[in-house]
Amino acid sequence: MQEIFTIGLSNHANHLVTHFFNEQESHFDYTGIGKSDLEPDVFFREVKNGNYVSLTPRALLWDLHGGIGRLPGSQRVSAESPVDANLSLDSDFKVEKIVQPPIPESNYQKTLDENKPVFSVDDTKFWSSYSTMIFDETKIKCLEKWENDQGNGHLRSDDSVKFDDFSVGTDIWKDEGQSFIDNSFRRELEQSDLLDGINLILDVDSAWAGFGAQMLEDIRDELPKKTILGYGLFQKDVNLKRTISRIHGFLGMVDNCSLVVPLFQASDSLYESSAVESVVVSSINGLFNSKAQDRVSMTQFVDSIRLNTNRNIVGDVFWDDKLLSSPICPGKIKNRNQYVYSRSVIYRGNGPTNTSYSNFDYLKSQGTSSRGMNQYKISPLGQPQTFPQIVHNDVYIKLDINTKPRQDLLNMKDIVKRYVSYDEREELVDHLLSLAEEYEYGFIDED
Repeated sequence: MQEIFTIGLSNHANHLVTHFFNEQESHFDYTGIGKSDLEPDVFFREVKNGNYVSLTPRALLWDLHGGIGRLPGSQRVSAESPVDANLSLDSDFKVEKIVQPPIPESNYQKTLDENKPVFSVDDTKFWSSYSTMIFDETKIKCLEKWENDQGNGHLRSDDSVKFDDFSVGTDIWKDEGQSFIDNSFRRELEQSDLLDGINLILDVDSAWAGFGAQMLEDIRDELPKKTILGYGLFQKDVNLKRTISRIHGFLGMVDNCSLVVPLFQASDSLYESSAVESVVVSSINGLFNSKAQDRVSMTQFVDSIRLNTNRNIVGDVFWDDKLLSSPICPGKIKNRNQYVYSRSVIYRGNGPTNTSYSNFDYLKSQGTSSRGMNQYKISPLGQPQTFPQIVHNDVYIKLDINTKPRQDLLNMKDIVKRYVSYDEREELVDHLLSLAEEYEYGFIDED
């Protein structure tokens, strides 16, 4: 069995990861897991506790202080550092001891322990409050010096220092990264018999972008040929400073991920927005752990959508007819004629597929290769109690690799030329132009 583990970087990412694993868990038949329509070993591993065997997600999660909450099955608050009662300081300075009250267990977790779960949106401030799975606490890491602030963050000792810049994240990784790779990451590898790939879910519009970019480089050093499926989480509107940080973070994903799937925040509620985004993540990953004979691996899926090219940016992401992607870098460059290199459609439902949704006949008439048109049918989307009522009947996910990334990359180039310092400007401009060429098709108007 080929395993896949998931890395979540940010509070937003961990809300999405929680929805993903809750949806996976909803497919289990606890009268006998063998009856499940999914292979649990792909995303979960067994944990033995005496005579009992349970499943825990194959996941490595990072968050800021105050963002984790109280983990299911835990009597401690993992986001807080323990205080040594015997600690004494020989100093002339007066030390003020600040004790934060423990985070209470959510009502949902209490009722879940009693096998009578009652869920309310009031239990969604922390992602841990509505998780149906018990994560391995040794795989959950916290940046203790930084405070979570409604999905953003600031330095705990100085709230004027924001957790919003690429360079902040790269500096933090220099302090935290090697220990993580040596211990948590390599341990996760050791617990996998045959690793298929990695899901990496990253908040691109904060310092997590720099943290994640450096992590990806180190992971690539460890696993140069493994498939990494990157999901970039973007906010709708960002200022110039964050746009420049976004460019660096996005390039970090493009340079090191086998495929990049951009997802834009749909609402101010991380619980609701991440639920929408998780439909895409769950549907793509539903291809990799199906018990069907035509199951595909993560590597096979990426190969089928990239078609042996360097194009690894998904230009459009649709859930049914709703577009979940937006321009990553709006600007003056716009594609007048859009061309689709490849389209993958994932259908989740009990009935026959709607062949008109894929629109393959039209794509074929426009020159899209038949190898680039793929349609998959997998098990219906699970409906865990913790999921908002946003899914009805059949679910279609459509992923296009098209010419759209060209306009984003060229608009990024214009911003870099105007606002990035000279010492890194030329290299970045050349890199962006080189990437943009991969998404050119036919006659280019400005040429």
